[in-house]
Amino acid sequence: MSWLYAAGILFVGVGLHTFLRRWTTLGVMVLFVMLNFTSSGGIYRPELQPGFFGALHSFWNGAGYVEGVRGHVYFDGHAVGGHVLVLAFWFLAGVALVVAAGLTESRRAKARGQVPGQATGQVQGKAEATATATATATASTSARAKAEVEEEMEEAVAV
Repeated sequence: MSWLYAAGILFVGVGLHTFLRRWTTLGVMVLFVMLNFTSSGGIYRPELQPGFFGALHSFWNGAGYVEGVRGHVYFDGHAVGGHVLVLAFWFLAGVALVVAAGLTESRRAKARGQVPGQATGQVQGKAEATATATATATASTSARAKAEVEEEMEEAVAV
């Protein structure tokens, strides 16, 4: 259960990075720290929580983990299957988000005229791509090209 919980959060975070970019840390913190803390049922049972957080308890990954461990440790595995299913659905949602992010990145690379996979995975490749993009932007006086280069440099530094 711990592996499913952690892998689900990891995949959702990696998948969100393509779409949220520099706001990924904040988005993941809101999803998996703030909402988990208030809806997991570790402090207060869902019956004692406000309606919104009590409703989240039925399908949220933190609640699935806490309730699954509680059922395994204290109740001899009673109803653990449903909680493992919640964690598995979060894991599959994370995998789907990573696949969607990969497709989006490949479309963006094609739109920029790059070969998919070019200048990814290696710091040197990113530095060369950023240097090439910077040289191209200085040669071009287009405001759009400068904005794209600046955004690319911000992403390279932020990652």
